[in-house]
Amino acid sequence: MIVSSKLHGLHDGFSIMEVMVALLLLAIGAMGYMAMALTSSQMTTTTFAYSQATNLAGDMVERININYPSIATSNYQITAAPNYALAPSSYPNACELKVCNGVAMASYDLGQVAYEANELLPQGLVAVLIPATGNNHVEVLVSWSGTTPTVGRGPNDCVSSTVSTTGTPTYTYNTNAHCVMLESTYQ
Repeated sequence: MIVSSKLHGLHDGFSIMEVMVALLLLAIGAMGYMAMALTSSQMTTTTFAYSQATNLAGDMVERININYPSIATSNYQITAAPNYALAPSSYPNACELKVCNGVAMASYDLGQVAYEANELLPQGLVAVLIPATGNNHVEVLVSWSGTTPTVGRGPNDCVSSTVSTTGTPTYTYNTNAHCVMLESTYQ
């Protein structure tokens, strides 16, 4: 059977329009994949920071629990500005080398957790609050990325507080705050 050369010329590959449409669809798919990968990476970083902050806050609560008498005297609460623990330049080890009293142990604990927060989190900070409602209640705030571990209504504060008619504070995380607040009550 003889095949006409006229028919054979019509099926010799893809037209430039078909190639352009295929490349456009491929580019749209690749951009979607890149956006998904970027979002996934950002969420992983955020989740890691929240996990580290939660672990540090839990560590601080456990340290306070061990040194419980220091809560009653507010040794863990930082009352001087800026009201949160500043990270020391090196890892504190004073109470590893000698026996410390409650005041020294509270300072040691705050120094270690503040140092770890600064090492593990970008601009990591730690604060311990002992509300006026009683000395058996403690709040540990850990913040990072420009958020301060403070209670207030400022743009960089971790949480804001409102007080109910019964005198019980209610905390709300501020918009875009990078922080964790862990509350504990001791009996």
